[in-house]
Amino acid sequence: MDNRFGKQVNAARTEKGMGAKELARKVGVSEQVILDIESGRRVAPGDVANRLSRVLGLEEISVSSWLDAPDVQLGDPSTSRLRAPKAKAAPVKQEAPREDVSSLWLSAMRGVVRAVPVLDDAKAPARDVVTPEGKIAGAPAEKAFYIRCPDDALGFKGVPKGAFLLCVPVREVAVGMVVVLQNGANRQVVAINSLTVSNMEVLSGPDMPGLVRTTLHRGAVRVLGRVVRSELDL
Repeated sequence: MDNRFGKQVNAARTEKGMGAKELARKVGVSEQVILDIESGRRVAPGDVANRLSRVLGLEEISVSSWLDAPDVQLGDPSTSRLRAPKAKAAPVKQEAPREDVSSLWLSAMRGVVRAVPVLDDAKAPARDVVTPEGKIAGAPAEKAFYIRCPDDALGFKGVPKGAFLLCVPVREVAVGMVVVLQNGANRQVVAINSLTVSNMEVLSGPDMPGLVRTTLHRGAVRVLGRVVRSELDL
């Protein structure tokens, strides 16, 4: 009787430092069953072979020829003619041509990546942004835009001059927002510190010691968008 499977069970159990009793408990059989399988005195039935394979991490092919064997004790006259079933040759499968990985990635991402334009910078190409469900920070992706940070007004937040700021439209401003304002002919990027019905106090500056507080009349400025992310190309 070919006892390759029993030898594999014994070798794998020994390598893992696992006793026969511990293995038996994990598989759900008696310790004697494990010892009989390893010594070749017993053929493991299909379900036991599968459980042994999973617990010990054996290759599936190692037990494939024993999956349908009955649980018998070798040496029994009634089973003296029992032979292990011959493994059937697996049919050769024709593999379909593999598509280039980059093509698959681009195809999958085409529906969720959007090219967002950079305003006031003709030399800067549009920047790709992932837009799950067609939105960026909850706003319609088609209305998003980038601007280059015009100065060091956000230096106190760690955003340098020239960084790309991803912006989305906003209906109502709130304290804590970083916004892009059109103030006459000037465009400003500031952080809102406080709001009243008619005024807003904004913060800007290259660092915390140089922080400047400015009060603006809300009717004199236009909010172009809310900054949701800053990016800096290296």
